[in-house]
Amino acid sequence: METKFDTQRAKVAEYLKEGNTITARDAYKLCGTMRLSAIIHHLRYDRDMPIADERIYEKNTNYSKYWLTADPALKAEMKEYMMRGNYMTTEVAKQVFECDYLYVVLNELKEEGLKIVGKRRKPLCGKEFTIWTIEK
Repeated sequence: METKFDTQRAKVAEYLKEGNTITARDAYKLCGTMRLSAIIHHLRYDRDMPIADERIYEKNTNYSKYWLTADPALKAEMKEYMMRGNYMTTEVAKQVFECDYLYVVLNELKEEGLKIVGKRRKPLCGKEFTIWTIEK
């Protein structure tokens, strides 16, 4: 039986996989949790998600900001694949590279200075998806 805490963990994990950062305030708005640090601990150590954090100090308050990072070896492999002229989709990332956080990898490649271009496609008999390429 799935608990409320399981649902909150799933929502936070999905939010991070989309390439977002999250703070305690964001988590409260997203899924009503006031236990973000417990969720992050679970995702890091029980689900092996590579989550980075930064402590923010502002005026009379301080808080943590968390984000998902790409495994360097996986990112290099996906970059090489795309540099050879291959396109990337969420399905290719999942099936070929066993990666379910493509947007994190793409954001990190953009930060490296690569021009990542996404084009929406809708096949005649399927649902719409995005093809990602590197422009040279």
